[in-house]
Amino acid sequence: MGTLKLYDFSGIQRVDPAALEAQLCGILDEYRKIIDVIIASGSPFTWDGIILPIEDMQSQIDCICSPLAHLQMVANTDSIGEAHEKCVARMSAFSAEMQQNEDLYRAYVWRAASPEYAFYSAEQKRAIALALESFCLGGVPLPKKDKVRFRHISERLARF
Repeated sequence: MGTLKLYDFSGIQRVDPAALEAQLCGILDEYRKIIDVIIASGSPFTWDGIILPIEDMQSQIDCICSPLAHLQMVANTDSIGEAHEKCVARMSAFSAEMQQNEDLYRAYVWRAASPEYAFYSAEQKRAIALALESFCLGGVPLPKKDKVRFRHISERLARF
């Protein structure tokens, strides 16, 4: 039987919400650059070349957003609330941008249609299926005009 791992949260009160917001902006910019490099490289889009870098970036985003969301719930001050609100707005806009990225969507479709897909684990296939579903639910098939409207609605809903 495994041992429950406990985390030390004693330093959470020293977290600077404004610094987390700045870190998030930096990571989102880096994420965009990585996506641009992946897409510019062309196919073949391998698991290691497209999906793992995206998963790594998402993990970095979670490392920033999770402590901020926790702080917002347990020690909500004006500075924490403001930083949280800005980060939620940035993440909403970024998510819509990525979910509507047609080049990235095509890379995932290409990966799902590749001969190697048959040899992927059930977890890898599920990750690809969920990503493709996210693209569709995020508006990738919409006409350009409707994508803009969809983004505005998503950003507005994120404020509630």
